[in-house]
Amino acid sequence: MNRKNKSVKGWVIVVAFLVVLSGLLAADLRAGECENALFRCMDDPYWHMTLAGPVYCATGYLFCKKYVE
Repeated sequence: MNRKNKSVKGWVIVVAFLVVLSGLLAADLRAGECENALFRCMDDPYWHMTLAGPVYCATGYLFCKKYVE
């Protein structure tokens, strides 16, 4: 039983280390202003009623990425 406890304790330490390490190396996932504008455009009820709504929003997003950011 003592050997099993040492093994479990070792695994707990390894998993805790990996969790801390993954938290430190996490990517920054904040959306920029173009992504926020795209989400606002896609949430607009007017663009839900038209067939060209997603195309319009995507075109605006690409323009923003090329010329604004």
